Parts: sequence; C-alpha cells; structure tokens
Amino acid sequence: MLGCTAAILSLAASYRVAYFEINPTNPVVGSSAKEVLSNNTNTVLEHVVLAAKERADMLIVGEYGLSGFLKSDSRDAWLPYCFELPRAWREADLCSAECDDVLSKIACAARRHQLAILIDILEVEYPPNASETLERKQFNTALVFDKMGRLVARWRKMNLWGESGYLDVPQNCDTSSGIFRLSSDWPLMGVFVCADFIFEYPVSAMLTAGVRHFFTPVAWSNEMPQMQVLAWSQGWASHNGATVSVVNTRRTDQSGSGVFRSGSVLSSNYTVGQPSQMGLVVVSVPFGDSAEIRSRADSTIFLDATDSIVVNSNDVPDGGWLFLSIDRESNEICSGVLCCSAQVVGEIGDYVLGVLLGRDNGGGMEWGAAVCGVWHCVGAPSKTCLNYSRPDSRGLSSISISMRSRIKLPALYPEIIFTEKGTADTQFLTTNHSFTRSSTDANLSVDMPEKLLTSAIIYGRVFSADPLAYSCPPS
Repeated sequence: MLGCTAAILSLAASYRVAYFEINPTNPVVGSSAKEVLSNNTNTVLEHVVLAAKERADMLIVGEYGLSGFLKSDSRDAWLPYCFELPRAWREADLCSAECDDVLSKIACAARRHQLAILIDILEVEYPPNASETLERKQFNTALVFDKMGRLVARWRKMNLWGESGYLDVPQNCDTSSGIFRLSSDWPLMGVFVCADFIFEYPVSAMLTAGVRHFFTPVAWSNEMPQMQVLAWSQGWASHNGATVSVVNTRRTDQSGSGVFRSGSVLSSNYTVGQPSQMGLVVVSVPFGDSAEIRSRADSTIFLDATDSIVVNSNDVPDGGWLFLSIDRESNEICSGVLCCSAQVVGEIGDYVLGVLLGRDNGGGMEWGAAVCGVWHCVGAPSKTCLNYSRPDSRGLSSISISMRSRIKLPALYPEIIFTEKGTADTQFLTTNHSFTRSSTDANLSVDMPEKLLTSAIIYGRVFSADPLAYSCPPS
C-alpha cells in the first residue's frame, strides 16, 4: 500500500501554494508581546484552515507576520518577540501535547491539516553554557514545517534591511539549512528572506546545489521605483531560470505578492493603500524545469571579478544616479562606460530616463548596480525621481530601451510595470515583451497600448561591488 501511495505521488506534476498578505497586529514599546503574538498566530491559523480546504500543499506567511513591526532599534525591546529553537532543530517536532506555545500551535496545525507552513519569526540564540544575555544573538528567521509538523528548514536572513540595530548577521554560511524537500519525490526547494533576494548569496549557492523552486517572505514597501517587488520578482525569476513564490506583509505602503516561473507570471497581487487583509490565494505550480527555464539558467551572465567598476560618486549627481527628462521620442544618457537610450510612444510628459553605474542603496544598505530605465516622475529630474509614482490619466504605452557598455554586463533583471487610467494604485505585469542581451549590451521592448507605463528597467547587479557584513562564498 505504501508503495502504491509513493507511485501516485511521483505522478504529481505540480504543487499548490497558498498565500495571503497578513496585516499583523503591530507592537509598540511596552505592549504585551503575548497578546501581539497571540493575535497574529490566530490570523495565521485561520488561514491554515482555509488553505487546507483548498487542498494546498504549503501556506506562506509574509516577513514579520508573527511579530509585527516594532518601531525600535533596541535589542531588548525586540527580545520578548523572539523564539528560541532547539539546537538540533532539523526534523524537530515542536507539536507538544498541549499546543500552548506559538510555534507548537503552528506545528500542530501543519500536522492536523497535512499542510506545510512557511512562517517568518524573530529568533534568539544563547551561547552554550553561558548565562550572559548580552552575548545572545537575534536573527530574522524563516521556518518551514512539513506536513507532519516537523521543522525541515531554518533560514536566517543574511542581508539585513534597516534591521542591524536589533538583529545579527549569521556568519556560518550554512546554505543547506535553507534547502529542503517536502517529499522524497519532490524537487529540492529553497527559502530565503526579503533582501536576500537582492544579493548573490545565498541564491547562487542554492542554485548551484540544484534548487529551482524558491520561497521568500518579504516586508517590501513601494517607495523605490527602480525596485518594485513584483517587477523585481519577475525579472529575478527570468534571469535565474527559477520559480519563486514571494509573499509580502500588508501595510498602507506595502503590498505585492505572487508566484513567478522564469519569465511567466503564475499569480500576482498588489493593493497598496488598502490596509485590510488580502484574501487567500492558491496557485498550482509545475514541478519540472521547462526547456525555457533551463535555457535561461544556462545563459546567465555574471560580471567577472576582474571587471571591477570604480565610480567616483563626487563626479556623479544624486549619489550616482543621472536623470534625463523624456521630452522626445528618442532619448539617450550616459554615465561613464554605460549608456542608455530609449525610444517611446505615447504621451511623453512626466517620465525620466535614469542611469546608474556605481552603488544603489536603501534600508541602510548599498550594493553594486548598473541600471538603465524609464519610469514615471513628476517635475524636473532630481533625486525626487527615486520616489515611486505612477501615471494617472496620460502616459507611455510603448517603449524600447537599450543598454550599452564597454565592460561585461552583470546579472540582468528586466522589470516592467503598467497601470490603468484613473484607478487606485494598481500594478500589471506582462510577459508580452522582448528582452535580449549579450556580454556588453541589453535591449528591452514592450508594447501595451491599453495600459499606461509605470516603469521599464534593465537592472544590473554588480555583485563584486557589494560591501557585505559577512564573508560567505558566492557559491
């Protein structure tokens, strides 16, 4: 009988992912951690029941979904929201008989409903045989419980985004802790957290290990026009020839979740400005690597370490960015050895052509970037163009962008967002575009006459220029 069950499972061609954008109860200094954690846990458990009814295989909850957001950099203030895990955590069964602890409740729910659960927590780790609490470590940690309620993955966020005041950066570079299988006949899967999405590690190491299905909880706000979460996710999946399920945490300035398979959009949701919870979404995700996915992965281009890029920020306005108003059908701007040109169709006003060769930044972090793109910006080209905005009643409908360089181009991510006239802030993705690249050039073209363009960007990552808080190898 067991053999028959295994045979049936092996014929499965897909798995079902469920997600929702939790709008968590947020703590304030002095609030009851028990009450906050209990409220958010109950919200998660309600969606566990809904996901099980929809025959989902896994439920994903966004970053900070249990703890909420505490506006404090005090390590002590965050400590009551942290969980301590067993040192022998893998395969640990946290489902106690009483199920009275938060993680026990989640583990028990996974077992009861035969549903894998990915949840983001704040973790505390004390040194062995030490009583000094000042020596403790605190991490942003994603946990995966399998359908029996056992811990099968624990990924500690490597790349902290505005979190360095109260969290620590792991130094052990244990990529295997974020890799798992939910069944022996399922493919390898990997988990990382939010800003890990932007950097070479841990993603490249997981890809090298054979992972092509990824899951990431994020708390990704929408202020950066050049790095909107949905467009970045689609471009990342396209570049890496991978499938990624991205789940955001809901705030008035924060939304954007979906499932992306190479360049395809299996699911996409964005409702910024609406603080209420988003309903449950269930998506069927193919197991196998398509020929398209394999070919995209094989064509990945990374910048050679010897091709270093040195930019004197004193010579470039706005910390490295240069902008040009789109005031004609053909436009061009250069930054050193990188040149960008754009040909556009539609109502031209309120757009800029932006170029960066150097370091981009956000959340107290910097990273190497070579960027060429067109996006909506009201007013004269300036640093304010690095604040997200969208067209309302008029805009571009067709665009072609070319990036040319005298050095080898880094990893490249095509990002495209459209919106609709006269609506609330909406984002539409498209697979109806052309993206080609060589070792020194890239071209992106898209045409959606029924929509308004918000942004079309070729975002290049120069990993060798990243100032990192760890020394993990890229592979």
